[in-house]
Amino acid sequence: MIKKILTIFLFTFSIFAQQNSLDQNQFMLAESYEQKGDLTKAVEILETLNKKDPGNIQYFNKLNTLYLQLKKYDESIKIINSRILLTPQDISLYGMLGSTYYTSGDRTKAYQVWDDAIDKFKTNQMTLRIISNFVIDRRDFEKAIEYLNRGKESSQDPFLYSYDLGELYQITMRYREAASEYCDLIKANQSQYQQIENKILSYTNKPNALEETIETVEKHKSENISFEYLLARLYIEKKDYSNAFDLYKEIDKKQNTNGSDLYSFGNFVYRDGEYKTASEVFTFLIDNYNDQQNTPLAKLGYAKTQEALFIQHYNLLNPEWKPFSSLQKLDGNEINPVIEAYEEIVKTYTHSEVGIEANLRIGILFLHYQNNFAEAERYLKLITESYPTSKVASLAFIELGNIFLQKANLIEAEKHFNMQLSLRALMLKIKVLQIISLQEFFLSEMILNQPEKIFIGCYGQS
Repeated sequence: MIKKILTIFLFTFSIFAQQNSLDQNQFMLAESYEQKGDLTKAVEILETLNKKDPGNIQYFNKLNTLYLQLKKYDESIKIINSRILLTPQDISLYGMLGSTYYTSGDRTKAYQVWDDAIDKFKTNQMTLRIISNFVIDRRDFEKAIEYLNRGKESSQDPFLYSYDLGELYQITMRYREAASEYCDLIKANQSQYQQIENKILSYTNKPNALEETIETVEKHKSENISFEYLLARLYIEKKDYSNAFDLYKEIDKKQNTNGSDLYSFGNFVYRDGEYKTASEVFTFLIDNYNDQQNTPLAKLGYAKTQEALFIQHYNLLNPEWKPFSSLQKLDGNEINPVIEAYEEIVKTYTHSEVGIEANLRIGILFLHYQNNFAEAERYLKLITESYPTSKVASLAFIELGNIFLQKANLIEAEKHFNMQLSLRALMLKIKVLQIISLQEFFLSEMILNQPEKIFIGCYGQS
């Protein structure tokens, strides 16, 4: 008896599998007609499949898509309503139905369908977000904003809607409202700060966006430190370095960061070419944080800004179009203070990376702005001979190669350029070995402390 039942079951399952395979082949045939552009034939096949298996979501979605492409809106409405009868709790079906009415030109009916769905599923806090996504797809941003604001007002978690609202306000160029929503998100969860800052900075180049955003963030400045960081970053974006500098001073006092935020700000404005402001920042750090870890870097930063200001002045007197013979020489009063600033660093931090880089900068100044090959070579050789593994050693080899080129000593020039290439290859090899050693260390730690995980990872878990 059991054998007979098993035979009947296997026979039935075989027939079902064959039928399912035939249906899948038909579906693939419909897709091939769609790709060829013969949508009518694709619809005929899918209508048959959907009639045979009305619960199949794959058939339903594809058929509805084709109806919309062919502008058969009545047929789309009909199959969506049929689907709603099968799964009446599926909120997305009401979104689709409203979307079809909207696409057909009947906005009134579309709004009615969406509003009815919101009322029907008002206890589900995701309803308004789901429906608003369909509204956004129709690019009816104002209606979507209306729905999301309604959700924000009624939800126990209003910030569930702030990100989408911020994006919609941004799209519709309502930057004050966008900034307000993003500030709400920061207040709700400060761990989102970096993501929100990036989002805001992505649109601040639009007309009036930066000014309106700054006005909004300034209102929140006193609420928590994140808004001060954001406001300082927006001041930088506006090139309002004076206000940014003042704000970073306030932040440093509150956060007790020992000047690290100010140092980062100084580096930022230096890279942005605002050497005068950068110089003021580094001077402030040197004067007020003399015993802190960033002091050597601040001194190097200050010397670099003086060098950059000197080069700016030099380039102003000697634009690129001028022939070499008419270049104006600058007297020692222009360049000596810069060299002295670097020499002070060398004297104080002789064997550190800061001191080694200062030697490099002195060598470059002697070479390119005083044509003093002997002094340039002396400072550069100090690096290549005493500190060959320094991060600036490769640049020292290149500049020494340039000196020998100008002396027409091609053999020595080639030798130094090749040494720079060898050094780069060596440093790369060291980095690879460090990574391998680190991996071996972590593996050995895991073997000692959690051997069962290694076993499972190698042989699988039973």
